[in-house]
Amino acid sequence: MNTQDSGLSDWQGLRNKWLRRLLILIIAFSVVLIALSTAIQYGATDEHFYDTTFEKLDSREKLGLNETNFEAVKMQLIRYVGLKTERFSVMVTLKDQEVDFFNDKERSHMIDVRKLFVLNRKIQQGAIALVLALYLIGKYGFKQSRLVIDGLILSGPLMLLVVGILGFMATQDFTAVFIKFHELFFSNELWLLDPATDRMIVLLEESFFSAMALRIGVYTLLISGFGTAMGIVLRRNLPRK
Repeated sequence: MNTQDSGLSDWQGLRNKWLRRLLILIIAFSVVLIALSTAIQYGATDEHFYDTTFEKLDSREKLGLNETNFEAVKMQLIRYVGLKTERFSVMVTLKDQEVDFFNDKERSHMIDVRKLFVLNRKIQQGAIALVLALYLIGKYGFKQSRLVIDGLILSGPLMLLVVGILGFMATQDFTAVFIKFHELFFSNELWLLDPATDRMIVLLEESFFSAMALRIGVYTLLISGFGTAMGIVLRRNLPRK
């Protein structure tokens, strides 16, 4: 091999080394997105969580609903954020009158909320597709079948960093984080509900969301931890060269 060929080989080796690291990092971030989006989707539709949290907060008593009506309201919320229905309306009996539990302002706000859950699902699907594509590129394009395995392993520390930062911010001042979230993701002030006129804010008070945020954080770490553990097991079982 002449000097020119040797230099070219060294350059290609260096380029492939950094390219491999970049692909592993992209896979790791994609796995983080998959874990987070899956945790959000599951956490927001976990019926057991709704039951236990509403019971703890005495939500049904505060609203003056019977068990049948309250169950209907709860399931309407779960189905709506779970993208099972586009309708956000449920008739209940209050003070001997049949009324829609949700008003027009709440419906308008929940349309915006639903868009975020649609986006969350698209992120989840896109991240899964990206990981699969990079696996195929790595295996058949660069002869690197370990890319996804190394990405899975790296995703654990990345997720700990992300959840740690968000968790620290939330424990310092959840109200401030809650307000900033709405200011960032909503272009209107429909989320500023009044407990005197909007029943949904009585049902979904701030402590409900703080409990849900904690649950989503736990789900995220569990999913990410499983992915990292699977990556470690797969790497240990790779044939030695």
